[in-house]
Amino acid sequence: MGTHGLTCDNLVAAQLVTADGTTRTVDAATEPELLWGLRGGGGNFGIVTQFEYTLHPVAALYGGPIYYSASHTGAVLRLLRDMEAEAPDELVCLVFLGAHGSFDEPVVEVVVAFNGPPDVGGAIVRPLREQIPVLRDRVGPISYLDLQAVNAQVPFGVRHYWKGHFVREFSDEVIDLTADAFSRHQGPTGGILIEMLHGVARRIPADSAAFGQRAAAANLSAIGAWRDAAEDARQMAWVRGYADALLSHSLTGAGYVNYATSDEPADRVRAAFGAQGLARLAALKWRYDPENCFRFNMNIPPAGAASAAASG
Repeated sequence: MGTHGLTCDNLVAAQLVTADGTTRTVDAATEPELLWGLRGGGGNFGIVTQFEYTLHPVAALYGGPIYYSASHTGAVLRLLRDMEAEAPDELVCLVFLGAHGSFDEPVVEVVVAFNGPPDVGGAIVRPLREQIPVLRDRVGPISYLDLQAVNAQVPFGVRHYWKGHFVREFSDEVIDLTADAFSRHQGPTGGILIEMLHGVARRIPADSAAFGQRAAAANLSAIGAWRDAAEDARQMAWVRGYADALLSHSLTGAGYVNYATSDEPADRVRAAFGAQGLARLAALKWRYDPENCFRFNMNIPPAGAASAAASG
């Protein structure tokens, strides 16, 4: 993300089957507006049967997880925020606050990813090792593939409910309310995921992709994950409570549409793209799917349908 942008920024072409059964090749030369829409607009325009991405050579990375006691949550998040503000593009970190199978207590897990030489990366992340007591440190030279496998896959059959916001600033107030929500989380799975936006991902022109949250400092998501259906109400209330607490700090009033649940209200879907982005997406929807065939998603209604309803 820091050196090459988001996944959607690297999408250069796609093969798309639209609602009328037409197979289309979508790229900057043939369908530039539709390519823009596919860069973050979700499954609103058809079924993508082939993606083409720009690939980047990646040598050995310097990264992995560092674990801290939950009692240091606020201190770790403040340190990480201050480090990211000064760090080069090559450093991107994410944080998970929650239970971990190899610890008897909830922990703060910071996953480091430095796309550069280990000696340089080691010097940059030294404060994470020296300023706060560490439970376990597994940061070192690592391959890109191994870094993706740092956290185990979520077991099949777990009930899920996610909600959060892209925040304008990773402020002290945001950190404090996050630490408070973490302290009230109960259960052996789930927690809070914090994804810092950094580097190239924030500098790419906003109109290059439908993704509408590029100016955010971070994406914060409460992750409810549990097995017993009797826990549904309590777990979902905790998730909603954290998202509600973040609302006044939200960049647009929305979270990450890829994490959204089936009860996501239409206003949060609209807020995720912004007024101008939503208008472009709705026009694309009217052009390629005027009957809203592809609607079991974070739905963008066709522009013509909205106009017809208004005129009545």
